Amino acid sequence: AQPLISIRSYRDAENRVAESFTQVENFLSLIGLIILVLGGIGISSVTRVFIQQKMKTVAVLKCLGGRNSRVLGTYLAQVMTLGVIGSAMGLLISKVVMFILPRYLADKIPPGIEITLTWPAIAQGFGIGILIAILFAALPLLEIRNIKPILVLRATDMVKGRWFDPVKIAAGIVVIAGLVALAGWQAGSLKIGAIFLAGLAATAFILNLAGWALIRFVKQLRHVNSFVLRQGINSLYRPGNQTKVILLAVGLGAFFIISVRLLQTNLLDEFNVTLTADAPDMYLIDIQPPQREAVNDLLTQQLGTKPELIPTLRARIAEINGQAINPNMDDKDQKREQEQGQNRGQNRGMLMRDYVCTYRNYVDPNEEIIAGTYWDSTPATQPEISIEEIVQKELKLNLGDSMTFDFAGTRVTAKVTSVRRVDWKNARIGFFIVFRPGALDQLPQQMLITAVKAPPPGPARIQFQRDLLARFGNISVIDVRDILEAASKVIDTVSTAVTFVGGFVFLSGLLILIGSIAMTKYHRLYESAILKTLGAKRKLIVLITLIEYGVLGLLAGVIGSAAAIILSWSVSKYALEIGWSFVPSINVIGVALTLLVVAVIGVLSSWDVMIKKPLGILRAE
Repeated sequence: AQPLISIRSYRDAENRVAESFTQVENFLSLIGLIILVLGGIGISSVTRVFIQQKMKTVAVLKCLGGRNSRVLGTYLAQVMTLGVIGSAMGLLISKVVMFILPRYLADKIPPGIEITLTWPAIAQGFGIGILIAILFAALPLLEIRNIKPILVLRATDMVKGRWFDPVKIAAGIVVIAGLVALAGWQAGSLKIGAIFLAGLAATAFILNLAGWALIRFVKQLRHVNSFVLRQGINSLYRPGNQTKVILLAVGLGAFFIISVRLLQTNLLDEFNVTLTADAPDMYLIDIQPPQREAVNDLLTQQLGTKPELIPTLRARIAEINGQAINPNMDDKDQKREQEQGQNRGQNRGMLMRDYVCTYRNYVDPNEEIIAGTYWDSTPATQPEISIEEIVQKELKLNLGDSMTFDFAGTRVTAKVTSVRRVDWKNARIGFFIVFRPGALDQLPQQMLITAVKAPPPGPARIQFQRDLLARFGNISVIDVRDILEAASKVIDTVSTAVTFVGGFVFLSGLLILIGSIAMTKYHRLYESAILKTLGAKRKLIVLITLIEYGVLGLLAGVIGSAAAIILSWSVSKYALEIGWSFVPSINVIGVALTLLVVAVIGVLSSWDVMIKKPLGILRAE
């Protein structure tokens, strides 16, 4: 018989911990990419508004003989200069943060870790800052080519470009290629970068479509009786309106901020190792069948509840569909079998490991059947098993396949009749392999295990363990609370980093949104000044502005929030490989905050005309 020998080392636990830290690394990489794109959105919207403000200046330069290339180069130099200054300021702020952070989070930072800025990191940050400025400012700057010298004499800010513009198309291709390369490098994964850019492109398209639809819709409402409502609606489609610009900037900002918050919540939930009030915190293994009644009586007397003693047996896979598993197969043999079609690319680690099996007639509350049918209490003509979905995926198994298990020399062949999904995080005791009762009942080498809710930490818990071990010295007691306390220290450090970075993204996105919205104020100052000159009160101007920005904020928030759900689900499932749950409160709060921020900033950006005499603004025009 094949000996059942299983060797496990610290590397098993190390791999599981490394997987968790890889998830955090991917999340932080995605955060870095989102911060860059948020900055790029601000740069793009501000550059677009800036060029519209400088139309007459550009027209004058062209009247004086300035060529498109020279004028374009002048403004590109300004963008690059601002990119250099902004990158330098960012490095300075990061230096200050790294100086302050260890002082307030000293207990969260593991010993021996030094937080500092390295020269490679400085060079990367500086270079990426300038690259982002160029990539996101390139397309708005190309609008300079469409500004005609005749605009010096015309009171218009409308500039129409050609429908088919080869230069703009080529520039767009270069920008997209740069963003793809940057996303793949910054995210550390082409998969994450691809998911991110796909979400960005889809959301931007939907926001532009929504802006076009909104303008078409509100035009039908321009004859409403209310003067305030009519003026607010007119602002959304008037010549030179910023409806699409604000929708794009605010919608993408809300999209990224809400996405990060949803991902942060799901990631922290994945790392949550705290126990619920009724969760077991102590496991007893190696209980022998003759000890069943005595252990049951002791636990019932000490804890006040009757424990569930679960029978278990250890086994290894000997055959799958009649094909023997060779424990001595090397990589060459495995490759040769795969080329000959004798294996389906099964995970060798899952094939060669020991399995702790059990048998029962019920589905555990923390399990669900995702394929096949679970058996009932009627006797079976042949052994049947239910496998966990991880086993099904790693060993490429299908319903109806047969598996032969070696129980210390006794072989049992069973048919796969169902696949279960186990909620390992909340399961009291989970199993990869569950047999239908009857096949293993009479096999020797059985032992029982159970999970109990022991007394709270203190003398009572210690005395409980002493009484148990004094009567049953062979039983192994695993105190989960001790393990969780050690794990919580590491997880708490990781959670602090995730929370801090998530808050930083929120703050960065908020500042960028404020800047993007505030830059559009120049397009309504003249109109507000005219209204004030005609006798409009401050309250009237505020209401008109609230209607305009309220509609934009609400629409941008709803679209950004809906897209954030899709992006967070995609990243959780395909990139971070963690569970995903919908948190409606985050989306509702996100939409409400977007509406509030846009409305407040819109009013504050027009505050100049409310507190100053309108004559100065009219003269400037």
